[in-house]
Amino acid sequence: MTFKTFFENMPQKKVVALSASALILAAGWQLYNVIATKPQPAKVIPLVRTITVGEMSTITTDVYPGEVRGRYESNLAFQVAGKINNRYVNIGDKVTAGQVLMTIDPKDIDQALAASQAQLASAIANQKLAADNAERFTKLYKGGAVSQAVYDQYQTQLDAANATLRQAQAQATVDLNKTEYTKLRSDANGVVANIIGEIGQVTAAGNPLVTVVQN
Repeated sequence: MTFKTFFENMPQKKVVALSASALILAAGWQLYNVIATKPQPAKVIPLVRTITVGEMSTITTDVYPGEVRGRYESNLAFQVAGKINNRYVNIGDKVTAGQVLMTIDPKDIDQALAASQAQLASAIANQKLAADNAERFTKLYKGGAVSQAVYDQYQTQLDAANATLRQAQAQATVDLNKTEYTKLRSDANGVVANIIGEIGQVTAAGNPLVTVVQN
């Protein structure tokens, strides 16, 4: 039996089914070939950033409040009270020992000095008079011209005059020194680090006004 005779003797329904199967198989094969030969998209390689892992040093910073100060500082103040009338330096100025930094108005101190000097002059005159009287009555007493009581009286007056003179001399010295105390001087070579007092300010004795950092 030939292939043609086989198909001629086959029922019509089987022939149709077999033909349909052949067509489906052929179409499937054709589709496979199309898909198989279609170029595939290139594989996308993601970009990544690389880093080198190594040892890291940790630095810790601590902040503390503080104040930078000179090793040797002088807080300078007037030795007498008064009103500041001159300031000759500013912060940061270099100064030398003995340099005048400020002054206070010397008017009241000058008046006090004038008064004490007048008292001293009076005390000197009184002491001289008392000394002359004591010397004269000493001679009279030794000559028997005056009594012991009179002699003692003039000796007492001389002692009192000497005491008054010493007191007047001391007060005049104090007031004379006060005239120098109206000048605030640096006690060492250095740099002015701080100034508190200003012109026109009334300051008490011993109140720090200028700070000098010594060289």
